[in-house]
Amino acid sequence: MTTPEQHDRYEVAPGAVGGPEPQAHAMPVTGALAWWIGFVSLVPVPIVSQIVSWVAPVVTHVRLRPAGGFAAEVSRQAANWQLTFATITIGGFALTGIVVLVLETAGVTTDPRAFIPWFVLITIAGIATIVHMVLGGTKAGRGEVHRPRGSIPFFKPVA
Repeated sequence: MTTPEQHDRYEVAPGAVGGPEPQAHAMPVTGALAWWIGFVSLVPVPIVSQIVSWVAPVVTHVRLRPAGGFAAEVSRQAANWQLTFATITIGGFALTGIVVLVLETAGVTTDPRAFIPWFVLITIAGIATIVHMVLGGTKAGRGEVHRPRGSIPFFKPVA
């Protein structure tokens, strides 16, 4: 009869009394969370969910940046895109507000249709953001970096 040592195996399951200790395998940090956290914006809490979806990728990037590498680059791309979306949203709303105020001052009757360009802009940017979040999260999980076109580089690449 042979012993378990001769077969390089154990008679008991790992973690059982008398068996080897189970080995914990840490999940690799990919930075994909920075993309997936953007879906918080879909939570129906006006303004708060938007702010969280813009700030969370930035916080994730600031946390991962010192380590550098793949995760820092993924989180940088996610933070840049979310801040670009925030700039489009806030800037578009401000420009629409200015147009409405100028029309009001000029005595022109303000029509609610003045907000249509802002709604169109936000709808297009929102759909693009959802597409980029899905692409960025899945690519990060596969070990690739998603670089969305048109994002403003708020953060420089990690050297």
